[in-house]
Amino acid sequence: MNDMKTDDKVGINAEKLEKIADIIKAIAHPLRIGILHILGPKGALSVSDICAMMESEQSLTYHHLQQMRLHGILSLRKEGITTIPSRKRLC
Repeated sequence: MNDMKTDDKVGINAEKLEKIADIIKAIAHPLRIGILHILGPKGALSVSDICAMMESEQSLTYHHLQQMRLHGILSLRKEGITTIPSRKRLC
């Protein structure tokens, strides 16, 4: 009886649990956790600002931002040549 459609005890369905697990996997990197931590109180910052605060290279930071965007954790918008990431509301 390993039916994961709905857990009657807590009322969470399997699809929601899978989504939560995917989000956890997608942020399971120190730089990604740091980016999310910075974006929390600040709202939206440029990639350059994030790099300066995290002391990381722009190409590596942008890679992690793209991965989080692909998993629906962040949105990225362009303002001229500047990329501005911001956190999305999850679940």
